[in-house]
Amino acid sequence: MSGPIASAPHWHKFHSYDEIARALKARYKNDFKDWAARRLGIQIGNIDRRSNLQWWKNRPLQTQHLTTLLGLREDDLALEPARAAYLFEFKTFDALPPLDWRTDMPCELGNILPLEGDPAPHEGCSTVEAWLQRRSWPSAPIQNAWLQIDDGYEFELVAARLQYKFPVDVLRCTRLVADQMLKSDRLYAPALLMLLVDQPVTPGEIAWLGSKRQNGGLCIISPYPNPAVSASQSTEMNAPRFAPWRWVRHPDWRERLLQWIGARLAAFHRKTHLEIESARQLLEEIDPSGRLLTSSQDVYALCNEFHRPPVTDGVADPVDRNAKTWGLSLQRLPAGMKRALKQSIEDRWLNWESSWNGPQAVDSVDRLAMKGVDPGTRGKNRLPVEKKGTLSWPTTQLIMLRDIVIQHIKANDVKWRMACYDESRRPIIDAALATLEMPALCEVMQKLLSQKDTTDRPAPAVALFLAIGRRLSSLTPIPRAAREGAAKLLDAVSTQLEPHARAPMPWSRPGTSQGDLLYWIAACWAWSVHSLVKPINAAGLAGWLFPGWTNEPIPVPGDVVHQTTSLVPGDSQMQAIQILLRLPESFWQKMRERMQDYPAAVFLRMGLLLAACKNRQPIEPDWWYGIIRMGLLENSLLLEIQRNSKEEVGQPLNLRVAESCWPSLVEFVRQEYTKAPLRHVYKVPAWFTTDASDSAFSPIISAVVTTLRQDPGKAIKPLNREQINFLIEHPESLPVEIRRELLAKISLDDVANEWLPMGFFVRFGADCTASFPRFLEAQKLSIFAAQALWAWDRFQAEAILRRPAGYSDQAIRNMIMHCPAQSVGAALAARAERQDFLKEDEWRNWAKARIHNAGPLAAKLLSLVG
Repeated sequence: MSGPIASAPHWHKFHSYDEIARALKARYKNDFKDWAARRLGIQIGNIDRRSNLQWWKNRPLQTQHLTTLLGLREDDLALEPARAAYLFEFKTFDALPPLDWRTDMPCELGNILPLEGDPAPHEGCSTVEAWLQRRSWPSAPIQNAWLQIDDGYEFELVAARLQYKFPVDVLRCTRLVADQMLKSDRLYAPALLMLLVDQPVTPGEIAWLGSKRQNGGLCIISPYPNPAVSASQSTEMNAPRFAPWRWVRHPDWRERLLQWIGARLAAFHRKTHLEIESARQLLEEIDPSGRLLTSSQDVYALCNEFHRPPVTDGVADPVDRNAKTWGLSLQRLPAGMKRALKQSIEDRWLNWESSWNGPQAVDSVDRLAMKGVDPGTRGKNRLPVEKKGTLSWPTTQLIMLRDIVIQHIKANDVKWRMACYDESRRPIIDAALATLEMPALCEVMQKLLSQKDTTDRPAPAVALFLAIGRRLSSLTPIPRAAREGAAKLLDAVSTQLEPHARAPMPWSRPGTSQGDLLYWIAACWAWSVHSLVKPINAAGLAGWLFPGWTNEPIPVPGDVVHQTTSLVPGDSQMQAIQILLRLPESFWQKMRERMQDYPAAVFLRMGLLLAACKNRQPIEPDWWYGIIRMGLLENSLLLEIQRNSKEEVGQPLNLRVAESCWPSLVEFVRQEYTKAPLRHVYKVPAWFTTDASDSAFSPIISAVVTTLRQDPGKAIKPLNREQINFLIEHPESLPVEIRRELLAKISLDDVANEWLPMGFFVRFGADCTASFPRFLEAQKLSIFAAQALWAWDRFQAEAILRRPAGYSDQAIRNMIMHCPAQSVGAALAARAERQDFLKEDEWRNWAKARIHNAGPLAAKLLSLVG
């Protein structure tokens, strides 16, 4: 017999349903004690016979044990009726209408970015685009690619969509080297293949894969990175090389998802208690720093909770909409189970011998929560199992853990101080501190500083310094009564720095990434701008690290420039960038005036751009380098520009801001084109497009152009001669309003001397024909203007011939010479006014060329021929 059980990876260990039943009873005694092995074996066999599946659906814990024993996923058992392959259901929010891959697209929460550039773009698109969109499969080879999507829900969305679109070319496995993989013929076929791998991959598995696949391109998509550090490194001789890519969230991904969920529920007319504003408020209260609930699954789960009626003392209260009193799923749990669950989470958190690796699986939580519970009440206290479920267990555990850690912090318990020395626990500490308001943070600071034993103070002091810095960046001042303590805290942090280090960070928290460095700089700058206190040991630190405390020139250390000249965007980098960009423009003005060196670091240029936009100051074109068309960085800057000018996201920019940005953007694009190799062979990319689907799309340039099209004169007036000439040479992607304004401002003599006439009007397009007649007077462009008018606007061309007054003889001559047969009447009308536009023999030849299709006017043409 074949079926999910008989074809399971570990079936060979048992060979019969009864053997599996005995193994389950031996391993999970308490959970299978109510069934004899023979009876249990029959129920296991029923899965392959597709009979009485409800038995297993009613027992999710036992089902989980069975799949673990056999090396399966729960979905492999197919206990639920088969759904259409084109549907994707949201398991943590089943009231949300499923996605239909034939017509729907999920919410765009991030960008796919290369970690080392894209060395082998494929036919005008990136390597990953070529894979995910299946462009030119299999006509041309595509470079191997490794795409990391560390958001579990986003990974499932991508996997489901690819499996529906390309069922033959996509293979999914739990581990790379697994029994089902070894049996797959597709693995060995010399054809393009995409592998969706759920678990981490080892270098040895990569080498094994290389030995099995000698031909055919390969793309691996996984929540985990390639074990080889880069595309050029591998630990095994035969290991295939992969171009590394990573999916990175947008800075405002939570807001995007909330809006998308609300719009989708409304579009399908689903009744719901969900209010987007309430959900947004709750997210801000639970996790203002964005370091706790880092998965889209958490947002779906919270929206599911808001979708259901709130709970007040066990009674649904649909009127209550306050996020602070909304009943979370953990409030729905029995009190005894809540205590047991909380204790199990705290025990894991305090187990210093192992790192914190995230929430536990549901079956582990269930088993732990049952400890100490009276067996007679286990049915009452077991984890609730409902199809329309409660808040997902990972989200619930994180919220409970955050509350536990907050209790440790407020009590100044040694538990939180020691957790500051553990890299795996530090993000939870930061998330918990971020939920505390400034008065609460200052109270924690006073408790930390007042303790007699200062041995474990360094790392907690840095954590508090960063948390207070985040509040300072939001213009929340330190209370006057706490300023003396703040000075001591600064001293405790500054003593951990080496004043002469090129990029000093505290030795108790040295940082391991670009994001750590940026977050540290953001906190230091916020302190120096908004704090009225200085560290006791400030010598050597005022300067680039605390620029608010000095009026001297500000040098930027070489190591900082080197590490941040370009950014590989990630969640931590973007959080730090947001803090930096929210510093007041007066600070950035000071940096602009006192910075000694060119601001090579991207975050410096972003801040200078933001301040210049706000104050309408000149912008250096080079400041845009590394920002324009860089996805998340550009979106972050645009969000802050809109926030500063009080414009809604997605709406056109303030006209003054657009005017301030435009000349430098045009110059930046001109310089980029000038530097491009073979620029005279290939056309310039559509830099100025407002089409978000275009590969050259830039959100900032699009926003500026969209605003300027309302007053196109302002798009031309501030530009210099070189910039205007560049736009004239490459106008294709400009809005029609700006193209027309360009044509109106062009000097006829200049355009004739500086550009080849061929293709001039084609570049401006048919939308601009109203501006073409004046070019009939341009010596080198007159013929091409006539051709364009007849090709795109015959009625305007005929009107010119019927009323030739106001045009030169040469202009009318060119219009007549290029007149098509169907418009000979207009040309004859011009001849009726003056016959000398053409010579007699020219009229004769002109009539002969058109008489074959002249219709009723053939007689008049014959008279010209005769």
